[in-house]
Amino acid sequence: MGGSLIVKFAPALGLGAMSLGTSAWAQDQAPERRLDFGASAVSTYESNLLKLPDAPIFGLRQEREDVRVTPALTLDLQVPLGRQSVFLSGLAGYDFYANHDELNRERIQLDGGGNLRLSTCQTRLGLRFAREQSDLADILSGERLANAETRWVYDGRLSCGNGNGITPSIGYEHERVENSDPDRQTGNYSADTVTGGLGFARPVLGEFAINASYRKGRYDDRRLDANIPERLETFTAGGSFTRKIGSQLTGMVSAGWTKVDPNLPGVRGFSGASWAADLTWTPGTRLQATFGAARQAQQSNLLGISYAIVDDYRVNATYALGDRLQLSSGANYARRSLRDSPLTPGALLREEDKTYRLRAGASYRPSYRLTLSLDASGERRTSSNRLFNYDNFMVALTTRLHV
Repeated sequence: MGGSLIVKFAPALGLGAMSLGTSAWAQDQAPERRLDFGASAVSTYESNLLKLPDAPIFGLRQEREDVRVTPALTLDLQVPLGRQSVFLSGLAGYDFYANHDELNRERIQLDGGGNLRLSTCQTRLGLRFAREQSDLADILSGERLANAETRWVYDGRLSCGNGNGITPSIGYEHERVENSDPDRQTGNYSADTVTGGLGFARPVLGEFAINASYRKGRYDDRRLDANIPERLETFTAGGSFTRKIGSQLTGMVSAGWTKVDPNLPGVRGFSGASWAADLTWTPGTRLQATFGAARQAQQSNLLGISYAIVDDYRVNATYALGDRLQLSSGANYARRSLRDSPLTPGALLREEDKTYRLRAGASYRPSYRLTLSLDASGERRTSSNRLFNYDNFMVALTTRLHV
């Protein structure tokens, strides 16, 4: 789905998930008070909303173009309580479609919790919730059935240290994803992840960390028999290094080894490298560019697969023409190597696919309370099954009002 309101919680099984256990939460800084309440309206045009294949196919709806309007209320709140703090951010809105009104649905995204500090240790307890129309790109049916995707994530982190020296950390996360459409409920899953890390930081040298994570996921509505659901166990271990390079560059690189062990005969396991890299270049006050790349395993709630190995490369840049006007652009390439599940034999999207995206935008703030944004993007996907090849062009106009 397009539009600037969308926020996704990536269900990463690999190094990206475990690297959260470093000392980023242990910096001894007093929490800031924030209160930003507002409203937004996003009008989005898509040339191929349903992600239909390049050539018309008998039996599929062919109304490709559509316009969606999404009014929403937004909130960004943080309240300090001494050295502790509580926070809540997110939005609540509703999608209205001009042609495909069967997709009209609430759009809710919330992130709340608390930060607790004791001496040089910090604990973060959080809850994330999202409910919205699911992505239409990975489903092929006569009507592209509407589906409400609901995601709950509970997490807790404990990190100790003051940003200089040894910084141990542990974490736990529970994730649950559900689909409202009966045909997609075989993709409902839950997962529990435990992470641990040990970092060593020096202001001049940067921060080194070794990390490990274990994740146990299960598809509750895919069963080998009445008592055994399809499961995935994933173990990742590795290290990361973060450092500021001069006054203009900040870089992070992590590398490790990931093993994915399905409990289902016929599903290939995975054992190999997982990695991530990010570089931020800020040559002045106006320009900032970011470069990123990653490989990780991902669990999916939409595809008839057990998991996928995803390679992702991206570049983004922003340039401020003044205090009120900012330009942005970006490009992204992603390749998914899919691991099919024998318990969903009707799945058509198999083997691999590749997605290419280009985008450009501008944001203008005529006053403190009002922001106007215009974004345009193009997307192209190629797949082992040509039924999933598509092109899509999107333009979104966003108006935000801060109270």
